Amino acid sequence: MPSPLEIEGMEEKVYQIGITHALPTLSGVTALDQEFNPFISVPRAVEKTIDITRLFLAGLGKLVTGEVGADKLTGPIGIAEISKKTLDRGWFDYKKPDPLYYIHLYYLSQSDEDLARLDEVFPDRASFQTTSPSWHAGKAGPCPPTAWWAFVEGRHPGYPDQMIAETHTGIVESLDRLYADDSDAETRECYHFQNLNPVVPEGLLQMATGSPAAMYNGGLLLTHVRYFDPVQKRPGLPADVAALGERVAADSIDLILVNTDTVSSRCVMIQAGTFAEHEFTGAVVDGEEIALSSRHVKIELGRSAQARLQLLLKRFAHRPTYQLPEWNSV
Repeated sequence: MPSPLEIEGMEEKVYQIGITHALPTLSGVTALDQEFNPFISVPRAVEKTIDITRLFLAGLGKLVTGEVGADKLTGPIGIAEISKKTLDRGWFDYKKPDPLYYIHLYYLSQSDEDLARLDEVFPDRASFQTTSPSWHAGKAGPCPPTAWWAFVEGRHPGYPDQMIAETHTGIVESLDRLYADDSDAETRECYHFQNLNPVVPEGLLQMATGSPAAMYNGGLLLTHVRYFDPVQKRPGLPADVAALGERVAADSIDLILVNTDTVSSRCVMIQAGTFAEHEFTGAVVDGEEIALSSRHVKIELGRSAQARLQLLLKRFAHRPTYQLPEWNSV
């Protein structure tokens, strides 16, 4: 008899054996799809009933024809027996630690403890400078943060050129695959378009924001800075402006801003944190420190101008918000 699983919010003990989805073990409603319009709900109910019936009949047909033997059928007890056999085999698979999680953890906490953990598990980071040649063809195009981390540590000065080249290669290769795709729309599986997607911004995002980008599977994008175009009143860098986060620390970020327009000046608005959760406390420009006390700062770049600055900040000083900046008040 397995140990009972106490579920918060329930008055009785529920005994579980075998395999179940994680969501039912959580208290309260986790997902609910209700449709009260009979013109929608009735056809949907019929469709789902047909799908379930079709699956049942298909399985029953395999039993009748002998394609699947009765000895292959099992329930909770059979699942428990399989689990026991697996446990008796002992450890049969081993995966090395993934630096992605250690890098993300330290970036978010900026604590000495998490940096020490990263140093302990990955004392030799020579391999961090290389990335998978096909990272841009993966699901959601996640770019490993290892090369970026080697750069901000001062170990990989060639990272910006590397990332621009790999991003360009990823876009071109994805477009080639997309144009050459002649697959049947009726037979495509759900992952078909993953390596056809030419939108691969993660490497550029790492460079511009000085962050490891977002954690895959729903992680929020948390950064030291976010950029806006105050003239067009939109998120993102203004046209012809490039940004590079050179160093990041718990209380600062070093940036390089470049206006590639040879004719006109550009204005960049920088926000402290993705959700304005941080506070700028100062800036260092050409060795001179300027006092600040704001979530936003504007930088005016002349034509063909380059600016190097260090922005000082206090992290998590404000309640996060999706509110856009007040364009004229900064």
